[in-house]
Amino acid sequence: MTDLSKATDPTRRLYQLIADKVRALIQQGDYKEGSRLPPERDLAQQLGVSRPSLREALIALEIEGSVEIRMGSGVYVCSRALRRNPMPPSMGESPAELMQARGALEGAVIVLACVNATPKDWRGSQRASRPCAQTSPPGATCWNTTVNSMCALPR
Repeated sequence: MTDLSKATDPTRRLYQLIADKVRALIQQGDYKEGSRLPPERDLAQQLGVSRPSLREALIALEIEGSVEIRMGSGVYVCSRALRRNPMPPSMGESPAELMQARGALEGAVIVLACVNATPKDWRGSQRASRPCAQTSPPGATCWNTTVNSMCALPR
């Protein structure tokens, strides 16, 4: 069992160290693209960390695009995790703060989009969601992809 809480880099938060370790396990081939990571309890025990700290690390990995967290299904490895990138930037005290800010902003953007959308915009959203729906596993949501694609549509 690894004890990441005794790491020597004072500039890195515990969730970042845990994310680094999970990323390294993926890059060394322990988990392949599209595969499901072990259940949270098992992975936390394997890494010698608490479940809340592991949860923060997984959220950070999801934000950077290395894993996808599917509610009720598990955490899955994305192709981006296999690329060897330099250390990702810090997300502040906790990725939960970033997720809260993102949730507040996205909610406001969606309200504005609904109020101001034209029939042409709605047709664009349907076009934008088709590729996601075709490549995603059954039951996956494509909302983020659709919203992001709509924001990029020419006016």
